[in-house]
Amino acid sequence: MPHLPCVNASTQQGLGLTEALCVLALSAIGAVWGLSSWQLGLQKAKVQAAREGFVNSLQWARIQAIAQGVDLLLVRTTDCASLGNQASDWRCGWRVTTIDDKTLAQHRLPEGVAMLHNLRTDKLSINRRGEPGTVGDSFVFRPQGDARSQSATTVCISAAGRVRFQAGDKCSSP
Repeated sequence: MPHLPCVNASTQQGLGLTEALCVLALSAIGAVWGLSSWQLGLQKAKVQAAREGFVNSLQWARIQAIAQGVDLLLVRTTDCASLGNQASDWRCGWRVTTIDDKTLAQHRLPEGVAMLHNLRTDKLSINRRGEPGTVGDSFVFRPQGDARSQSATTVCISAAGRVRFQAGDKCSSP
């Protein structure tokens, strides 16, 4: 039987250079992976907050239209930097207004969130009975600069005034 040398624990000096570099590399990979997951989660949270804010604002405007017995509008806000000329681009946010342009409420989108109106208009009407928009209105929310449909969520308004949201950049039949 071969003789195995004994290793004296008192002569060990800790990790060698190779082991230390391996631990450092694995730590860096874990940190990068964690950071990208955190950023993705933050983007999703911002998109969700924007979507929920819009739905809440729309429901509030519907209640106000019924309570006051007047037609109201949700109008895109245009007072932010780098806004395009397209009427469908609502990334600055929106205002709830009366027909004569009296602002009742104003909402801004979180930084880094894009919002597009599918009908390419800068307003959504709500009649005095609380019925929103026109047939087929929808609003797409996604991280700004991200054109992938899997990171988008859409608020869909049916002909009957039902408001729902779903993943993706298009409304489909429920």
